[in-house]
Amino acid sequence: MIPLKNFFMEEYPNKRILTIDGSRKFESFARSNLNYIRKSGFIDFQSNLFPILDWNALDVWSYIYSNDLPYNPLYDKGFERIGCYLCPSALNSEFFRVKELYPKLWDKWINYLKDYYSMDEILRGFWRWDEIPPKMRELKKLLGI
Repeated sequence: MIPLKNFFMEEYPNKRILTIDGSRKFESFARSNLNYIRKSGFIDFQSNLFPILDWNALDVWSYIYSNDLPYNPLYDKGFERIGCYLCPSALNSEFFRVKELYPKLWDKWINYLKDYYSMDEILRGFWRWDEIPPKMRELKKLLGI
């Protein structure tokens, strides 16, 4: 967040910033509690506006198709979330989709993760958390990992 804050301070000195964000309540448990507008937790002079907060996936895709809008072609390749490559918030199926479509990126990420996790932990997605949630700890115990 610091590079973004520095950018805002350089480009818009002494201004308040309003960011339009396409997050939706249905995308995650954390997002389910969002309000339509909120102050940034990282940049004190920034507020975030969530105009499609209550839209579901059908609403989004209907709007895109009915208005003939361009969209990221990775959606057509089976990705549900488009952000950073191998995002910790992505589904594990998308993690494996990267392996299938972009093996060099997959290998690079796996080689990095191997320094910190067993291959079993990597493939089951345990690398995603600083602190493993209780249900995932139970799963890890059941699996003997």
